[in-house]
Amino acid sequence: MVGLSRAAILARRRSVKLRPHVPPWAIYYLNKFRSHWSGARSIYMPVRERSSFDNLFHCCVQKTGSVWVKSVLTDLMTYRYAGLSHYHYQSRMMKGRDPRKLTERTFTKPFPRGSIVSPMYMTYGNFRAIPKAGSYRAFFVARDPRDILVSWYHSAKRLHLLQGDLVTIRPMLEQASVSEGLVFSIRHLQEFGLFEALDSWVDAPAGDPNVKLVRYEELIGPDHPSVFRSLFEHLDIRMEDSAFASLLEAYSFESVTRRKKGEESNISHLRKAQAGDWKNHFDDRVTDVFRAVTGDLVQRLGYEPL
Repeated sequence: MVGLSRAAILARRRSVKLRPHVPPWAIYYLNKFRSHWSGARSIYMPVRERSSFDNLFHCCVQKTGSVWVKSVLTDLMTYRYAGLSHYHYQSRMMKGRDPRKLTERTFTKPFPRGSIVSPMYMTYGNFRAIPKAGSYRAFFVARDPRDILVSWYHSAKRLHLLQGDLVTIRPMLEQASVSEGLVFSIRHLQEFGLFEALDSWVDAPAGDPNVKLVRYEELIGPDHPSVFRSLFEHLDIRMEDSAFASLLEAYSFESVTRRKKGEESNISHLRKAQAGDWKNHFDDRVTDVFRAVTGDLVQRLGYEPL
């Protein structure tokens, strides 16, 4: 059962040429079905261990491996050792996507007990204001904002479903130079609230023991098993070593894409999985605009300054 579930997920991730052509309504119903169906797992999947927390929250901004991390959290093996179903609020509460800016995403009611809510793109302040149904743990995946910018630029230009602002943004990016496209992307992400959302989580773990900050670069780095193990300990997911190793191997970059890290594909959301790719794209103009918009965000997140 675990193998079949993973095979279906990997088949979708590998169908990179088809996914941009899938209509948004199909993605919406698929995510909604999967989220609802995860609540029935107790019927066919015995739980060996159960997290002591009522809810787990996966928080992030765009282009931080959110779908990949969600796949790890919602895998049947993870369910066996966490005992929590998946709650995909975008398809449960909305029509597949949250159109609000990251700084405007608020919720006035608690999420259902016994669920992993993933992914949640929002600021820490708005997350903290959500009424909680019981005990919880949360984590936020950060990434070098320069690599986020480059990744978003490539996805917006070629990969994301044509809906919302992208209907007008993509033709502009296709005609603009890389430098012009990146400058536009900086301003767009600023308006969207992405940089503000990133900054809001920097100091959260120091004042909130329920929150852990994890870097995307560490999740894909050479020491990723210990990083994931530390994350699972924070979430109280007590998984046996053999099951844990199998889980990470199933969702490794190589397994998901059939490419080695650093091998680029401009038709895949997992384009390159290489930290520091921004150095191949930034020129003086992009650097100046980025610095003016983001200030000391790069340093606050602990990355090499410009």
